[in-house]
Amino acid sequence: MLRTEAVVAPAVSPNVLPQVVAQSALLELSVLELEERVTEELEENPALELDDETLPPLDYMPAPRLSRAPVNYDTSDAYDTWANLAGDYTLKDDLKQQFRAQNGKSNYPVAEFLIEAINEDGYLTITVDEAAEQLAVDYRLVELALEAIHELSPHGLGARDLCECLRLQLEAFDSRQIPEGVEAIIDNMAYLTSTSPTGGASASWLKELKSLTNLSRPQLTRALDFIRQRLYPYPGRAFQCLWHGAGQQQYAYPDVVLAIGPSDQITISIPQSERLAIRVNAAYQRLDDDLRSNSVRTRDERLKEARHLVRRARQFIDNLTRRYRTMYKVMAAIVAHQQDFILKGPAHLQPLSKKQIAATLGYHEATVCRATKDKYVLMPDGRLELIDIFFDDALPAKSMIHRLVNSEDKSAPLSDRSLQEELARRGFELARRTVTKYRLQLAIPPANQRRAP
Repeated sequence: MLRTEAVVAPAVSPNVLPQVVAQSALLELSVLELEERVTEELEENPALELDDETLPPLDYMPAPRLSRAPVNYDTSDAYDTWANLAGDYTLKDDLKQQFRAQNGKSNYPVAEFLIEAINEDGYLTITVDEAAEQLAVDYRLVELALEAIHELSPHGLGARDLCECLRLQLEAFDSRQIPEGVEAIIDNMAYLTSTSPTGGASASWLKELKSLTNLSRPQLTRALDFIRQRLYPYPGRAFQCLWHGAGQQQYAYPDVVLAIGPSDQITISIPQSERLAIRVNAAYQRLDDDLRSNSVRTRDERLKEARHLVRRARQFIDNLTRRYRTMYKVMAAIVAHQQDFILKGPAHLQPLSKKQIAATLGYHEATVCRATKDKYVLMPDGRLELIDIFFDDALPAKSMIHRLVNSEDKSAPLSDRSLQEELARRGFELARRTVTKYRLQLAIPPANQRRAP
């Protein structure tokens, strides 16, 4: 765990007020605004230059990320999370990121090969033996990698046929949620679809299914309804719908990146501190050093302007460095309070306020607000979240509401009153109107609109 040191902000006196204002303004900027500000300063001040000759492109990534259950991370081999997420984020990118988050570098080359062989529908297009032969590895390593891929989200990915795809999805359900006969239907589905001329649920098809499974007509109806409503034959398409549907995907760039090292140590990095690295131009620096070392007081307007530009460049670099340092210290203090949330998930979020973080660091609360306002953190499992998520005391309850709705019986969905009762049984004492507010914030429709037809 990173250690943070309390830094007491110096008292503000009138003669440094413009400098403090400039620092605060820079701290509050979004990533795009910061880039524009740095570019503007580079164009206006010839005494300032990039460490590299050109500014690398600013790649955005989709936000928010897909929701997944908390995982155990292993990024001890310094896997570059951001580099592997930037750009056009695909199903295969997501699977590789999930695999690395859950398994680290263990068997990753084999898993990567298999992931590349998964088609847009989510099915594996190569056999285990073929993969083992092409990779020149033992087939058992391929089987282990495939088993790990089957644990990734959305469930059902990496299956070799429809039956395996549906069985993999069933593993995500509590056995008490699965109606009797579902597994029997899935086990016979390959045979039935191959013998049915249309592949559909004709009368003869249903009659034969009833005979093969020994289910009553009501049992058969309930099981088929569950399969139609709760399972999905093309999990890859489900991913594409979530990521590319309706043209409403928002994009953002992480201000902070969190990663997990050895012994669950959480490391923090500020991407812009490297990407927007700037320095004083060497020629201007030498001129200023010479004039200062010789205590030269010049009346030459060109020399005076050069020294002014150098001072301006140094001040801008100092303000930029203070922004990065402040954001790092604020994030380190947050991580110190929310380590369990980062490692284990929403249920472990601790109550935390920006006032507490300010007190820990000796900052003014407004400084913490500026350092976190509209800024994003890339979590170790690849989710991109607003930093304000660490201050959302309602997150554990919202997460539980989401889980309850996802697992409810769609023929009898939970009303807000029922959700309130279920939450109370799990230790969340909330008023019904609060449950309704959280449900709306999660964009979950009311029970009557969630009812299956």
